[in-house]
This record gives sequence, C-alpha cells and structure tokens, in this order.
Amino acid sequence: MNRAKASQYKGQTIVVDEGKMGSYFGILTNIDALPNKPWMASVRITGIQALPASADLHEPMYLEGEVVECLGTKVKEPENEYTGSYESSFIDALQKKGQWLQEKTAQYTSFLNAIEKKLQFYNASLTNVGEIDQKTEDESFVYYSIVKVNDILYLQEDTRDEQLELEGCPFTLEIEYKHQWIKCTPAGGLSFLSENGKLIL
Repeated sequence: MNRAKASQYKGQTIVVDEGKMGSYFGILTNIDALPNKPWMASVRITGIQALPASADLHEPMYLEGEVVECLGTKVKEPENEYTGSYESSFIDALQKKGQWLQEKTAQYTSFLNAIEKKLQFYNASLTNVGEIDQKTEDESFVYYSIVKVNDILYLQEDTRDEQLELEGCPFTLEIEYKHQWIKCTPAGGLSFLSENGKLIL
C-alpha cells in the first residue's frame, strides 16, 4: 500500500503481511514518512488473518494489543471486513490451517499410494529409516538384466518376469563397468551417461 492510500486507512483496520510468518489484522495508528526514506506504519494488533505457513504449529508472531512498527510495504487492505475478537480470529485461523493440512495429507497419501503401487512392480516396498541400517548392502538394491525383445531393450528383474523398457527409464541406474558400480542414466541403445557426464558404451 502506498503512503497516500494508507493515510485514508488511518484509525481503521488494515492487514500486516509478514509473508511466511502469517498476516495480522490491526488498527493503523500512525504513519511516519521521512524524506527519501520508506514510510513506516504503527499498527495495534487486533486479530489474526493467517497463521505462519509451515506445517508446524507456530504461535502467532503478534499478540493482541501489541503495537508494531513495520514497513509500509507490509500494510495491505483487508480482503474482508474484520469485526471479531482476537480469540475468534485465532480460532478461525486454526481452522483454516487444519483444513490446509488435511488437504496436504490427502495429497501426500494419494502420492504415497502411487509410489507403493509402482514399487510393487519392482518387488520392493517403502522402508522405514530405522530398517535401512539393518539391511545389508546387497538387500538395498534390485538387480536387473538387459534383454532384447523385437529390437527393443528391456530391464528384467532377475527374480521376476516383469519388464521395463530401458529407453526413457525414469530411475537412476548403476551398471558394473570395469569392475566398478557407476550411477548413470540410459543414453540410447546400450549406451549410458554417468553422473559426471561420461558416455559409457
């Protein structure tokens, strides 16, 4: 909000936008405009528009009745008329954050289900961090052979019949090259591109 417009809101409700740390309703009590300097606002906090954006349950940045000094660029017009109490706005902000977390949880659950279905194709499963240390190095990998069917190259898991076309494979592979295992991606035919950009034929 520019200084001229802010002067119209003096004594009225505005929003202090603190970005990821949330946004807060308050009464614009004073405008401090010095020559050649950004204008500053004095705001008495009256409510909460939105809690901090992270999934953690942070406490509000500002408490009821707190007077804050902030840059004029943080002062915004309220989207809706605010007439409630600090407590009611806090409850409303908590409900909105709860809904946001529910939506995120649903998205992540759907994504995890898709990952688990994909892993089933490779006879693998999601592993808890605590279980990783208990596995031997060989148990951490799935081994494939390259087979050719009708001039098309496929990856075939050594203990299963399922095949995955080599070209366009979305995973980073490791191939044994000169008695060493090297991380790489398919580069066409039986060529592979290592992580450092070396073409392996």
